[in-house]
Amino acid sequence: MLRNFKPETLKRFYQDWYRPDLMAVVVVGDIDPTQAEKLVKQHFTRLKNPAAPRPREYAAIPPRADTEALVVTDPEADGNAVLLRYPVQPVRDLGTVRAYREELVQGLFASMLSARLAEISQLPDAPWLGASSSLGKLTPRYRAYNASAAIGPRGAQPAIAALVQENERARQYGFGVQELERAKKNLMRTYEQAWNERAKSDSGTYAAEYIRNFLQDEAIPGIETEYRYVQNLVPGITQAEMNAYARSTIPQDSGKLVLYTGVPKSDTPTGPQLLAAVADAARLPVEPYDEKLLAARLMERPAHAGTITHEEHDKALGLTRLTLSNGVKVILKPTDFLNDQVVLSAARPGGQSLFPDQDILNARFSNAIVASMGVKDFTPLDMRKILAGKAAGVTVGLGSYTDVIAGASGATDIETMLQLLWLKFSGVRRDEDLFHAYIDKQAEVARNASGQPGRRFGDAVVSALFGDHPRAPRSLEADEYAKIDLDRSIAIFRQRFSSAKDMTFILVGSFDEKAIRPLLTSYLGTLPTPALPVAYRDVGLRPVTGVVKREVRSGTEPKSSISINFTGPAVFSEAEQLRLSALIEVTNLRIIDVLREKMAMIYGGGASGALSKIPYGNYSVGINLPTGPENVDKVVAATFAEIKRLQENGPDAAELEKVKSGWIQNHRRSLRENGYWVANLQSSLTEGTDPASILKVEQQVAALTAQDVQAAARRYFDTKNYVQVVLNPELATKAANVARAPATGTQDVAATPGT
Repeated sequence: MLRNFKPETLKRFYQDWYRPDLMAVVVVGDIDPTQAEKLVKQHFTRLKNPAAPRPREYAAIPPRADTEALVVTDPEADGNAVLLRYPVQPVRDLGTVRAYREELVQGLFASMLSARLAEISQLPDAPWLGASSSLGKLTPRYRAYNASAAIGPRGAQPAIAALVQENERARQYGFGVQELERAKKNLMRTYEQAWNERAKSDSGTYAAEYIRNFLQDEAIPGIETEYRYVQNLVPGITQAEMNAYARSTIPQDSGKLVLYTGVPKSDTPTGPQLLAAVADAARLPVEPYDEKLLAARLMERPAHAGTITHEEHDKALGLTRLTLSNGVKVILKPTDFLNDQVVLSAARPGGQSLFPDQDILNARFSNAIVASMGVKDFTPLDMRKILAGKAAGVTVGLGSYTDVIAGASGATDIETMLQLLWLKFSGVRRDEDLFHAYIDKQAEVARNASGQPGRRFGDAVVSALFGDHPRAPRSLEADEYAKIDLDRSIAIFRQRFSSAKDMTFILVGSFDEKAIRPLLTSYLGTLPTPALPVAYRDVGLRPVTGVVKREVRSGTEPKSSISINFTGPAVFSEAEQLRLSALIEVTNLRIIDVLREKMAMIYGGGASGALSKIPYGNYSVGINLPTGPENVDKVVAATFAEIKRLQENGPDAAELEKVKSGWIQNHRRSLRENGYWVANLQSSLTEGTDPASILKVEQQVAALTAQDVQAAARRYFDTKNYVQVVLNPELATKAANVARAPATGTQDVAATPGT
């Protein structure tokens, strides 16, 4: 929010730089080019260049001669990091095939070095949470070699040492043949996917390319040309060339900037300590990278496939429903929306709700812990290597009330996706080192976030809504991660995912139904299906009733945030869900029009809401509004005034029409998206709704009335039952006119609606 400036400064900036000779208009989409050109001329030809335009000069960045160190701390920083920035270099050869090939080499180099750094982050007592090292653009005209790391509990010195040593290892010894081949496969698969979707690319992708071309002189040969370049150029990039590139690109003894950023601590390094760490690391000898040999594939296809025992067809929705011999069910919807995408989903009742409160941490993190250790005999990094050139992934886990599976693959990688899924059910890889690496990383992230105002605010909202209920979705403190037990987490995961009983797998995308059937019977048809409980348990998590108001004091910036949450019981139905969604949309229109545009008191935010029948019929509507401390009372009052106006008068005809026309337009576009169909089919199974309602959306939207929205406003904006939490800075401004609360605590405020 701008507070101190001279209006003439902004006017001068506009007059100097918002002029036709520095502008480009990009129009991409389902348009008539002639009409689009006419509109562009109509709206922009009246703009005139100034008689004496201010010259546009780019500052030259001189090369750094000496190594310097800088330490920057902030109590509200979201973590600690170190950056080694080497001298800048001018970007050269823009727009040539030679430059394009060099970018491919640069991408392969970054991919291989990033894989090595990721491998280190998986080690016990790793020197960092994550790291990167590559040559990249600093500005459109300059580039620099950078090495950076998010620092873990061991501090800056080990991170700096590892960065320097890994760069020196690559500079001295280069990369192996296997590393290069994997990087090539991944790069070529990325371009292959883009080429496969060349006729169905999103308009925003095209627009972004044109914008980069105008602003940064980035070449835009088009995906057909780029794909041809990649096919012709990448196979010719040799190991010797890559190693020569590493030697010439990774700086050795040149002036650099060593930058430390983070939260001030007792052990925050000084500038001389940073320089000493870099110098000490540079003197240490390094050995060549030693890479173990891995299997060429995840698994062989099961020797004995299942069979299809039942089949149904839904012509209206374009679905085929199969039942396999092990009882697993499958819904297939082949589409031509994209040429290289298949989406998979499955869910069944159960999830974390089936485990007692004392097991909630083990249940909540069981999927992440199991995933952090890999599958079968392979670590996550082994998996990345084996799956080089494949576009496939699967996640399996426990939601609050459901067991959930989600996956995606390219059209040629469906078998890989199903293999990943099959291996999730075949067992769990136990790796104490990777478990501790995961726990240590999460604890450090929590420790770094603990002082952030946003973290304290979010926890205060959850606490106000749910009190101390053990199932409340609050953030964990760093020391709580030590309570997670490896073997109990594995046992919980295995309890739910040693059986695929009562699972219905939904696959939507670019596949041939006949060709996919042998894969379904081989993998889904051979999943184990022993008996297990298939029902969720209501754990009694309920939001508070009545009006609760709290204030949180945190942070020093003159920024405030307002959270208003309406909750309560409700009868779930698709029609009611539509009414609530319409109410949310109209509310957002009011927030933008009144609070943001007319009153100019917020700079973002909005309303969201949901209606659910699990574990009981309930609704939640949340309104989040960032503002200045001096405007909190005005924003709250204006919000409740708009709520009251909706309750008394309903939406204006123009508002409702805007919502309805936007919905219909979005729905028509979404009907050509695989994810939209998967979500609809999955919710129909989870919520027990009619999947064919996706074909009736336009009629349902057209039938929606202002009276429906007004009734929803009266039902869901219950001003006798809501939670309001306000985040204010620790040092309140005089204009805020609010009572001082403890610096890191919360305070209950008088429960008067709308104040």
